[in-house]
Amino acid sequence: MLKDNAGRLALYTSDGTGPLAQYDVYTRLLPEPDCLALQQGVSIYTEAELQQKLEDYGL
Repeated sequence: MLKDNAGRLALYTSDGTGPLAQYDVYTRLLPEPDCLALQQGVSIYTEAELQQKLEDYGL
């Protein structure tokens, strides 16, 4: 799951454990709908989906 972690994009397990990884993407710079979704958590199911979301968020 991708979530906001103190203003940066982070990867968590599905039960919220983590962060497993933190990325140099500042969530406050993303469009508002993306910021709101990341506050709740964006589910990721595959490595390919993770890579696509990271690209979408500007990494």
